[in-house]
Amino acid sequence: MRAVTHISFSLFVLGVFSGITKLPLGLESMVIGGISSILPDMDTKESTVGKILFPISSRLEKIFGHRTFTHSLFFCLLLSIGLIPLFFFKSHWYYAVLLGYFSHLIIDCVNKTGVPFFWPNKTYFVFPGSPRWRIQVGSLGEYILCGVIILLTWATFYLNGIGLRSWMSAVLASPELAVKEYRIHANTHQMSVKVKGFYTLSQETVNDEIFPVIDSDGNKTLIVKNQDNKLITVGENPNTTIQAHKMVILKDKPIEAKTNSFKFAGQRLGLISKYIDDKTYISGNVIAHERPRFLKMDLKPFSSGEFESIKISAGTDEYDSSLELRDATLEQLKALERVGITGELVSRKIVLLTAAY
Repeated sequence: MRAVTHISFSLFVLGVFSGITKLPLGLESMVIGGISSILPDMDTKESTVGKILFPISSRLEKIFGHRTFTHSLFFCLLLSIGLIPLFFFKSHWYYAVLLGYFSHLIIDCVNKTGVPFFWPNKTYFVFPGSPRWRIQVGSLGEYILCGVIILLTWATFYLNGIGLRSWMSAVLASPELAVKEYRIHANTHQMSVKVKGFYTLSQETVNDEIFPVIDSDGNKTLIVKNQDNKLITVGENPNTTIQAHKMVILKDKPIEAKTNSFKFAGQRLGLISKYIDDKTYISGNVIAHERPRFLKMDLKPFSSGEFESIKISAGTDEYDSSLELRDATLEQLKALERVGITGELVSRKIVLLTAAY
């Protein structure tokens, strides 16, 4: 096969391997894999690499001939052993060399001659079995095959870039898949969701509107921020603010999710304001040492359809209340800052990373 075919196939193999094993597939690995994919042809001075390594290629051709020693599993074994130090230095480079090299042998099985995997045994392995379906080097068939490999390589790299689950989520636009997709990347990327559906109360149509995602609530619901900076819910459930027919997660900039835990034993809730800002969301279940009716009087009521990030109910004692916080903001908690609480709260703040992910 031509060098371009070998290089294309090696990149396809590297892409599949990276997708399965999650090993990094950067430009360096791609270059190493591409170069390694033409090395087996160093046993002939007629090849591209043979011309570069002319003294070595000429010698190998005289001793072994073309497609013998360097096209065998025995040589692959020697290569894998000889490069063990590279494995401990950068393992993905090690795999790139071996996969690139071995990919050459695999694709050579498709042409007329085949490959002697078990050299010095002279049995040549070919695919497909019928010679009429095998490809002649430099023929139109090879260029067609090369084109198909390039398309497959592009598809593989595309899926590796967005993830297979992300791709399925985008294609199917399933609300449940969108929630799962968000949960996978919630701590690594800033995300929005594109929604098609309708507002549950007003029946107003929502046609591909985009909302920043704040959190998830159950397996089929996302908590998002609307145009008024209020939290609403989006999902399949009939009790959400927006009932969605289709939801697609849009992954944006890399982030770091910073969380902190705060334990209270009767101290005022407002003490937490020393450690958080207005871009932080607070969650947790605590006991508030105040009767529910007084807390509800101080708390600003939530508008229709808005996600209730603060819920107040009766506590175990008649003078206490159960206070449930879910993605509450510092501004929302100001009305309760003088209330003493007991329990643990967790803050979550999203910080954009300046460096590339």
